[in-house]
Amino acid sequence: MDHRLLLPQLPPELRDLVYTQTITPDNHATSTGLDFTSKIYDSSHTRVEFIPVHHGNPALLALQRYHFLEGDEYRHFILKTAVQLRIHVVFKGHTNTFVQEHWDKKMAAHLKNLAKRHPWLRKVTQYDIRILWKPASWAQSKRKRRVGAIAKRIVEVLTQEMDGEQRAKRGVVKTDLRIADFVVADHVLKGQTLGLGEFVWELELGARKQVREVGIALDAGKADRAEEPEGYMPSKFRAVPKFISTKRRDGWEEKGIYSPAFRREVEQDQEEMFRADVGDEAGSAQRALAKEISTLRKP
Repeated sequence: MDHRLLLPQLPPELRDLVYTQTITPDNHATSTGLDFTSKIYDSSHTRVEFIPVHHGNPALLALQRYHFLEGDEYRHFILKTAVQLRIHVVFKGHTNTFVQEHWDKKMAAHLKNLAKRHPWLRKVTQYDIRILWKPASWAQSKRKRRVGAIAKRIVEVLTQEMDGEQRAKRGVVKTDLRIADFVVADHVLKGQTLGLGEFVWELELGARKQVREVGIALDAGKADRAEEPEGYMPSKFRAVPKFISTKRRDGWEEKGIYSPAFRREVEQDQEEMFRADVGDEAGSAQRALAKEISTLRKP
């Protein structure tokens, strides 16, 4: 069947301008028109979920059903320029038995196969990564691997399929590291070092813009945990005044309460921006995390 035309008088260049105007953050994020809505890779140490979304207009995508050429064009335009990849990582294993090299190899193979089936993934330039750190045990690693180093490497592996040229021109990588409250309790009360400076300050070069944020996840994953791990943060710590200042944060797939501690934003040709939550409104836990990160800042 021949295609019908909705905008027969407009050349392709002007139709692209029309399509651009319909893609706005004011639209709800949707997976309409994409090849898949979610892919999950679950292992003993991590659960990684890939969720492609866009902020386009589903009504224009629906034109495909009625054989309008603009419907097909709009879908290809979105795949080429407007898809955002949301990645939710839950670290749930034991730090002492986690082998970074093995995880890297397996995840790289998964990503390569996924990009082979869906080539448009390599054109995605906006990555929104959320890492929830709620290990089964949180004793300091005998192998000297710390939270920051593992989280940093996870981000590097997850973004390695991004097209290099597009990464430099339009690449935006936002990473939000949320550390379970019971891990932060050990950090504050026992003086354990989490190595967060490596995650925040040692960025992989290439992307036009990078954002790193660190905060505390309260009751992290309690709903999907069959039972609390032995040694879960006692309630008496929660009762300490201003130990953790709680805030609800808007965001995709928001679960529980999140308390930010530190944020760094780096963009090409722009002045670097960072914010540490160390004021009176912050609890002692936030201040401890922010202090560790700030003291490791390199000139």
